Amino acid sequence: MDVEIGELASKDSVSKKLKHSEDPAPGSNTSTPVSVPVEGGSVGIPASASASAAAHAPSFPASLSCKTEAVASSSSSVSAESSCNERDKEENKVEVMKKYLDFKRFDVVDDFSDHHYNKMGFEGQPPKFWSKKIQDEWKILEKDLPDTIYVRVYESRMDILRAVIVGPQGTPYHDGLFVFDVLFPPTYPDIPPHFEDFVTGHFRAHAHDILSACRAYMDGAVVGSLVKGKIQDGGKKSTSPEFGAAIRRMINGLISNFTKIGAEDCEQFRCS
Repeated sequence: MDVEIGELASKDSVSKKLKHSEDPAPGSNTSTPVSVPVEGGSVGIPASASASAAAHAPSFPASLSCKTEAVASSSSSVSAESSCNERDKEENKVEVMKKYLDFKRFDVVDDFSDHHYNKMGFEGQPPKFWSKKIQDEWKILEKDLPDTIYVRVYESRMDILRAVIVGPQGTPYHDGLFVFDVLFPPTYPDIPPHFEDFVTGHFRAHAHDILSACRAYMDGAVVGSLVKGKIQDGGKKSTSPEFGAAIRRMINGLISNFTKIGAEDCEQFRCS
């Protein structure tokens, strides 16, 4: 109830008016109704009922309310982020497989920066007959490459080539990828592409592993069962006597060649 207070009203008169308006009549159970808005209108309920409902209604600290909202928001963010990550992974998987399936067996590309021989080669322009021969080789490779070989050549560096060979099934090299960087010398095709440094270093480093494998095959070990000179299958199977005899016929020649390129202590594997 609004109370108007004039400029000359006394404190006592104001106090009496307020008390009279707030105290119900003796024996009366009524109280000043409170108007509560609802959809389509409003409903009046007793003030005491309203006060009682308010008194018994559960109250939550503001901090708890904020934490609840923060948890809900955080959960929503994590869910959205997880969904986004899953979508990105799926899109990346599709993109990788598409590039793999579309990968050409032969192609001319520009970037040769990671090629082993990128800082070696011709000084100046190569001879025309040489360039013509290299282009003829490109045409052959483009048409006749087997399914397990991929080749990249370079328009601005016709003297280099990169080949990737997929290891064939049924061999110890199955599904392995073997990369070869090739440098064509100015004397090509009279002199083949340079592999001398690679071949020499490879067989000098692995001569003992190769000769150990040969001795094991001569004794009946299965081809491909040796890793660093040790048989991995427990020796349950054996190779044919014919294969062992073939290895025996060639092992002394391997020993002589390995010794020539600098491999050490190979004589211990020689057959008498």
